[in-house]
Amino acid sequence: MSNFSVPGLKQESKVQSPGLAAGVTNVGEKRVANNLNIPEKDYSVEWYDSGAKNSVNLPNEFFINFVKDDKIDRDFYAQTMIERFNEDASFEFLKDPSPVKLRNKHVREKEILSHYFGLDDTQELDHLVKYRVVSNFADSIQDTSGAARVVAYRDTNEHAFKIIFLDPYHLFLPSKHKGVDKAVMMKQTYQKHSGCHLCLSKCIKN
Repeated sequence: MSNFSVPGLKQESKVQSPGLAAGVTNVGEKRVANNLNIPEKDYSVEWYDSGAKNSVNLPNEFFINFVKDDKIDRDFYAQTMIERFNEDASFEFLKDPSPVKLRNKHVREKEILSHYFGLDDTQELDHLVKYRVVSNFADSIQDTSGAARVVAYRDTNEHAFKIIFLDPYHLFLPSKHKGVDKAVMMKQTYQKHSGCHLCLSKCIKN
């Protein structure tokens, strides 16, 4: 299995990664016991490569992570994600990663991944994780509700979680909301943000 190390990639400050109390086994976000077996030692959190900040618009997959030009008009969770990255270059706000399990039926999710991440070895999918991103205030009261997600890859050779792409609208792993089916939510959310054109790489400094 390839280790996806990136020559010359800047190493970010070390961040203590707590053991996983829960995980995601499918796009319905069903939680199960930790299966990543993260050791007690520190893991760094860093960008997989410079393209991880780039935005894409994939109509066939109902996925977009562009944002509105004016931050006043932006989705609250998208702007929260941008601010957290810009305020904390050490990525300490990324805590409690949850494992993501993609099965054969998850063709859509693998297509989204392929725009950022090589899928030459299917075993590499066993090391995908996701983080929730919430505001500083929500973090202080341990409120984990919110849409923004960060998808990363656990590089066991370099002992690092490498950020693959950003999902400000919770479209990569959609879930039902207030009784609305996850497939309907996915399409409604995509349509709501389909007119956004500003790349996240233009917003995130760190």
